[in-house]
Amino acid sequence: MPVKHDVICNKNMEEFDFERIIRENLEPLEDVELILLKGHLVIEQLITELLEGELKEPDRLKVINPMFAKKLEIYLAVAGNSIISNGLEKILKELNSLRNKLAHDLKHPEFNRLLTEWVQRAARERIEDPGNPKVIKQQLIAAVSYISAYLSGAIMAREHRTSQPRPTPFILASRSTIKSSYTVWPVVMAHWWCTIKQQLESGNYNIQVNL
Repeated sequence: MPVKHDVICNKNMEEFDFERIIRENLEPLEDVELILLKGHLVIEQLITELLEGELKEPDRLKVINPMFAKKLEIYLAVAGNSIISNGLEKILKELNSLRNKLAHDLKHPEFNRLLTEWVQRAARERIEDPGNPKVIKQQLIAAVSYISAYLSGAIMAREHRTSQPRPTPFILASRSTIKSSYTVWPVVMAHWWCTIKQQLESGNYNIQVNL
């Protein structure tokens, strides 16, 4: 069942509920295979949100019912690599390939190695103890969180731009006031970066940062 974007974050630009979707759906799990499958689902829903925002009649997507790979290709065909960079595109395609390997063979002989390699690339951090399931779990959740935070930030920045007649200052709270988790700070930073990018492109740079 698709994870709706309004479950991931509130429509209010400054109220993030992304932490809850990770805390309730991924963090309680011990099985990294299940974390991967659910993480893939969250990321796919965010790609759907991005894609629908680029289409004049997004409901027509339901007719062809594209899966992860086709959604990504359609989005890139329409929007290019302005939001999803070439590097992120590669990471997303590798994630989908890894998910498909797991879906078709629960005992894929190369799964653990491929998962570790993907997590290191996606989280941009070397795993010192790849044989430790707790370390793999933590880094896998972090990798899914970083990607999802960035995509969610891009979606919210677009909604903010289209809903406001004039650019309004985005107040970034002090890092010390943000509850520690795998995801909250990456979400805020992704949102902040996308807001800056959108305002720079429109020529209206109007952002306040409190650190």
